[in-house]
Amino acid sequence: LQAETGNWLGALRQAAADGDDRLVVDVAESMHWFSDRLVFWAGWYEVYGLSRTAAARLPDRNQELTHLNYFAWAATHAARRPLEGAGIAMTAYELAVRLGDKRQQGWALQYAGSAWRFSRTDLDRAYQAYREAMRLFDEVAAGDGTAVIWADDAWSERVTAHARKRGLRLISVG
Repeated sequence: LQAETGNWLGALRQAAADGDDRLVVDVAESMHWFSDRLVFWAGWYEVYGLSRTAAARLPDRNQELTHLNYFAWAATHAARRPLEGAGIAMTAYELAVRLGDKRQQGWALQYAGSAWRFSRTDLDRAYQAYREAMRLFDEVAAGDGTAVIWADDAWSERVTAHARKRGLRLISVG
């Protein structure tokens, strides 16, 4: 996949230009777990931007929600724009609430928490997002989400405790 990036990304761009929304979403979905191997590759922002747009035109609102969450992840990590990622994640969270999808609510909060954490603007808000995501993942028995959130929550708790121990005030901007 890495060696052929120019080919498959070019084909994805062409599929998007041709309006082949189903193909764009399917390709982006097939890349989801692979993207965790190359988290900071800037191209994920384009891949998941294309899939978010394509998924929004499909009738399945759950796919729209999923790809909106992927795009939030890409904005935070691949594009290194965490505040944009947090905003996208909270849009995904609001859609997940309207759809009643607690699993995707959890993922949206995990992505928002990570964005706030990486932006270093709101560690308390990141911690609260992680705690609520953990509760949601536990409620729907989402093992993959629970595993990810444990690591995030442990980091957040450690940083929060360290800051408070040193008498530092954590910033809340939202």
